[in-house]
Amino acid sequence: MRTVIRRSILFVPADRIDRIEKSLGMTADSIAIDLEDAVTPERKNEGRQVVKKVLEEFDFGSKEVIVRVNSIGTLAGLEDMLMLKECRRLPDTLMLPKTESAGEVSLFANILSEIDEEIKILVILESGKGILCAKEILSASSKITGVVFGGGDLSGEIGCSMNWENMYTARQMVLIAAACTGIEAIDVPYLNISDVEGLTRECEKASEMGFNSKIAIHPKQIEVINNVFTPNKSEISWARKVFREAEKFGTGAICIDGKMVDKAVIKRAKKIVAIADELKI
Repeated sequence: MRTVIRRSILFVPADRIDRIEKSLGMTADSIAIDLEDAVTPERKNEGRQVVKKVLEEFDFGSKEVIVRVNSIGTLAGLEDMLMLKECRRLPDTLMLPKTESAGEVSLFANILSEIDEEIKILVILESGKGILCAKEILSASSKITGVVFGGGDLSGEIGCSMNWENMYTARQMVLIAAACTGIEAIDVPYLNISDVEGLTRECEKASEMGFNSKIAIHPKQIEVINNVFTPNKSEISWARKVFREAEKFGTGAICIDGKMVDKAVIKRAKKIVAIADELKI
């Protein structure tokens, strides 16, 4: 089975078909067509028609195609789902914003199952309530493959700036919930699109914490994000060694270079090897 690589997710507005078309030639692993915050209420219907058109007519190649719908508790969200029901080709993944309860996810997953059993879910946790209920939310459906840390809305709710220090604890809470449920964690976008050094530092910190990928809000952020979230040669060499030893001695705790390696580390090593093989590095 092909390993799905999700290092960078480029957001594009659903009502801008020109930007969606341009995104096809970019190096982002995933394209997220945004029907929520990027589209004003009066243009939602136009955005839905664009989404239907590009899903049915555009060739996204190997990129993961994501659609961020409106909250399932709103009329706009229900209209998004009805539009998708009429599509001849569907996205790989739907992104559910402002998720605050396991019940929301269960409802969304049930509706989604009537449209297509194969579509996966990304949830965005962007409120205090959502962060505090993270584990229950991420356990609510087997369709969930990742969680997005939504620091923008959270910082507004708290009343603080969205700097690294202020968001650190919330990031940790999302990461711990993601680890408990075995899914990927995706970091919030870096809003200053001209600050390459700042983006690089934040990507490095997020990667060190355990995030798997980061959202891009501008094409020029993609290269930095991909570079940071791609395993380096040293990591790949270590992972291949762990993988070989695990294949030889089993998946229990083993000793490599004088250090004990357990199942969790072996799982991480296998993922790095799979990504390296897929990227041919």
